[in-house]
Amino acid sequence: MARIPTPSLEEAPARSRPLLAEVDQRLGAIPNFYRVVSNSPAALEAVLGFQATLQGGALDGLITERIAITVAEVNGCDYCLSAQTYRTRKAGVLDDAEITANRNGASNDITVDAALRFAKKLARERGHVTERDVDDVKRAGYSDAEIVEIVAHVALNVFTNFINEALKTEIDFPKVGTRRPT
Repeated sequence: MARIPTPSLEEAPARSRPLLAEVDQRLGAIPNFYRVVSNSPAALEAVLGFQATLQGGALDGLITERIAITVAEVNGCDYCLSAQTYRTRKAGVLDDAEITANRNGASNDITVDAALRFAKKLARERGHVTERDVDDVKRAGYSDAEIVEIVAHVALNVFTNFINEALKTEIDFPKVGTRRPT
């Protein structure tokens, strides 16, 4: 059970309503994560802005979904792992073997594997990576812009993981449990 309200569109603060309506229009529903965050219009605006801005970045959308799966597993966030697994399965872009590898911070694609290993280390070590870690991602072919965006996506996903774990957002996707105790 959520620790704070999960307001409907009509119950959300007035400033959050148009933002939730945009989420509904874009996704065809308003996931509970956005509904919980809508308790703070500023936080909702921030997360939506961060997401929208990064969508126009140098990394393609599939790598960002994979980063989200990796970070959710590291942080033990069942909500985010369930949401990301649902999204990638529904879109038919990742098979179960690749999702499992992504949960482990790895990939069957050598270039993606380097990015996910880096993302996993960023999440586990709270940003304290080594020069070698950065060099490994560069050697895999990632540009400086892409490396910055990997860090940004990890940070964004840590935020979503923390919201969902701290506030116990009710999972509104087919549940996928992380391997870490939550």
